[in-house]
Amino acid sequence: MVTESNQRRVSSLLKLVVSVSTFIIAVLLSTHYNRLGHNNSSGEVDTQFVVARVEIPVGRRIIAEQLTLAQFPRDLAPEGAYHKIDDNLLGRVAAARIMPREPIMENRLAPIGLAEQLYEVIPEGYRALTVRFDDVNSLILV
Repeated sequence: MVTESNQRRVSSLLKLVVSVSTFIIAVLLSTHYNRLGHNNSSGEVDTQFVVARVEIPVGRRIIAEQLTLAQFPRDLAPEGAYHKIDDNLLGRVAAARIMPREPIMENRLAPIGLAEQLYEVIPEGYRALTVRFDDVNSLILV
């Protein structure tokens, strides 16, 4: 016959075995989960994009020292962003202020021909203002 004290010992031992087993399983699962990292099961992989290393003011030509590459998940990739630092990007003029770590996008740059027409004429420290007279004529004040 099993005495009451033996039943308590078996019950306590069983509780101890279950709790230790649960702890070990939790540790193994969490360690395995952390090793998996980002879930790329949908085929989404990280992609490199060109971002500003420093602030690029309006009207400044972009040089290589102002740029760096950063990883973005493909599903968060900004549309129109540059993927590499090359001659298509270097020498372009910022049409809007570009903040550090902001992706360099085509819509934030002046059109290719415009830099030689307007930005080159305006001296450093000055701004341009366009005044519209009618549909055909306008005046640029410097």
